[in-house]
Amino acid sequence: MCNDSLILLIKQKLIEKLNEILDLILLSCIIKGEIIKS
Repeated sequence: MCNDSLILLIKQKLIEKLNEILDLILLSCIIKGEIIKS
């Protein structure tokens, strides 16, 4: 029971981190695109 909730918590944290990283990658791609355009 305790282990299951711990695993869920870890998964949640990992997903949050992945989302942050993806947002950063997306943002840098957009910025690079803007630089290339201008």
